[in-house]
Amino acid sequence: MVLNYVLLAITGILAITGILEIMRGSAGRIKPFHTIGAVIVFVLVLIATLTGTDYVTFKAMIESMFGG
Repeated sequence: MVLNYVLLAITGILAITGILEIMRGSAGRIKPFHTIGAVIVFVLVLIATLTGTDYVTFKAMIESMFGG
């Protein structure tokens, strides 16, 4: 669960700073796909944390559902 909290903090910061940079109009300095990826990982880690599952197990469950 410590990994979940670390990932939440890192991806949350990346997502917020990326969104703020896009809103300021300086999207040329940042990569929008990095921001989108950070938001997606943040949401997945948040769901895993709220369900009480560690992120690695949650990721394995999602990958097995979609055959990946």
